[in-house]
Amino acid sequence: RSPSRGLGDVYKRQDQHSGWKVFGSSSGFHLPDGSVLSPDASLVALDRWQALSAEQRRGFAPLCPDLVVELASPSDEGVRGIAALRRKMDVYQRNGARLGWLLLPEQRAVEVWPADGEPQRFNNLQLLEAGAPFQGLQLQIEEIWPPEPAQRAAEAEQAPLIITLPDKAPFGWFSIGFFTSYSHVDIPAHASIAVNQQIGIPLILADSPRNRL
Repeated sequence: RSPSRGLGDVYKRQDQHSGWKVFGSSSGFHLPDGSVLSPDASLVALDRWQALSAEQRRGFAPLCPDLVVELASPSDEGVRGIAALRRKMDVYQRNGARLGWLLLPEQRAVEVWPADGEPQRFNNLQLLEAGAPFQGLQLQIEEIWPPEPAQRAAEAEQAPLIITLPDKAPFGWFSIGFFTSYSHVDIPAHASIAVNQQIGIPLILADSPRNRL
């Protein structure tokens, strides 16, 4: 299950509770300090939203959401990427967000940013609860995490990797090098081979001088 689908549950579940306006990543906000940001998911108290004019609602709303969620993508997982996300969370906090969730799937971690003070980090959570004033808002966080290494290995064992040699091979035999064993398996040109990923991912597909025709 993808992290973005897991975030979709935030919208569905909170839509069941009155008093909140739910926003996705396509919505942006003009914050009090002049920043313009678009969180991956956010909630705004319905009375605050209804206090805006129709024109204000059509553009980037001039307010800071009450709850903001930022989801780190694989490209964000480096030191610089996560630092940039934390700067965004700090901006939300300074502009009046009551709660912020920074989700780090590759680390299986959540940083919970309160209305003020330092964020708290939680590892390997299964359920994330917002608490007051977002009563009833929960996120099944385990649905966002990537599989554990052991689970990935088990899934890999079930999925063969198909390798098809080129139709016009310069020689009749090729060798495939496997990272885990550094061994070679010779197969005839124009053939296909199903390789169980448990023994390693093919690293090199190259002409085998030992078996030239």
